[in-house]
Amino acid sequence: MWNCLVAYLALALVVLIVFTILKRQFDEKLVKSDFFKGGEYYLGMLAGLVRYACVLVFVMALLNAPVYTPADIAQQSAFDQKNFGGGLFAGNYFPHLSQVQAAVFKESFFGPHIKDGVGMLLINTGQAAADGAQPPKKQPVIKIGY
Repeated sequence: MWNCLVAYLALALVVLIVFTILKRQFDEKLVKSDFFKGGEYYLGMLAGLVRYACVLVFVMALLNAPVYTPADIAQQSAFDQKNFGGGLFAGNYFPHLSQVQAAVFKESFFGPHIKDGVGMLLINTGQAAADGAQPPKKQPVIKIGY
């Protein structure tokens, strides 16, 4: 999981550096030109929508990375009950990352659709192993013979 997270964050850093260099290079030319004329406002709104959609996918990819087994969740609940609970209080004052992950990807309306449709953009670190299912057998790209 950590390798995937570091690679994902390194890729984000490379994209940030490249676009910062491009922005510094073309910033003055874009400010002086009136290339888009009246459509600049609407294209700017569309660019902002795309930008924050990318940020949302980035955050959801990082949220999807850790895998929590039922034993891990039970252990965390027991720890909370022992150290922070007692009497009328269960000790779960703040949601854990496993609860946020379940709320986003399982209990929300769009979460399962995002996981199915845009799952290739998310960091998947052993979800099938946590569910108990076998990973699919790899098929060769080029098959020679029968």
